[in-house]
Amino acid sequence: MVRDAPPARIEQVDGYAQLPSGSSTEITDILASVKSVVHHIDTVTAGPELGHAIKQLDRMLSNLDRITTDVQPQIKPLIDSLRETAEAAQQTLQAARHMLGTGASSGTDLPRLIRELTEAARSIRALTDYLEQHPEALIRGRKGDEQ
Repeated sequence: MVRDAPPARIEQVDGYAQLPSGSSTEITDILASVKSVVHHIDTVTAGPELGHAIKQLDRMLSNLDRITTDVQPQIKPLIDSLRETAEAAQQTLQAARHMLGTGASSGTDLPRLIRELTEAARSIRALTDYLEQHPEALIRGRKGDEQ
């Protein structure tokens, strides 16, 4: 494309369409621009900052790999333990409901306690499921949480 060029027409010459074109100096300008861009890329990538950043990234990834390797064997037992705790809480809740019956009137604290135990068991189950799907959350926290 030629900047500020006057309108042009496609003409038929000897049965062929003749397309308007620009002079070769514009190609020289384009090549000079490409050469300048390549030079700038070389300048940016040749500096010591990029090498330092790559070394830092490599060091950070190595540390993360080491931490993950150390924590990985502990994740399954932790999840199993949380699941057992949730099941025990659920069984305790069911036993308490059975023992009290539906017509028990021993105050308002006991029904609230039972609701809270039910919610706690549900939360522990949800945490177990989340950690099973996202074991890295033990190291990094949940997605969206600020660190």
